[in-house]
Amino acid sequence: MSGLYFGFYKTTAKIRELANLSTQMINIPFRTGYSSWRAKGYLKVTLQKKPNCYDPKKQRTIHLLEADFQKDASLFSAKE
Repeated sequence: MSGLYFGFYKTTAKIRELANLSTQMINIPFRTGYSSWRAKGYLKVTLQKKPNCYDPKKQRTIHLLEADFQKDASLFSAKE
């Protein structure tokens, strides 16, 4: 993961020039089809549905993406 965290995005949102630059950078993959290394990486986490139950069929696996990419991907793929 990149090491960027939500504090970075909260601060960026308060400064118009940084917010505009961040928006332009975030939109590059959607306009050009280019996929950065940050968008390709994810962290796979397995959660137990029931405590102390280690049966793989009874667990849930989630993929955690970069915060900005996750939000943009959800907006991009949202149904109208």
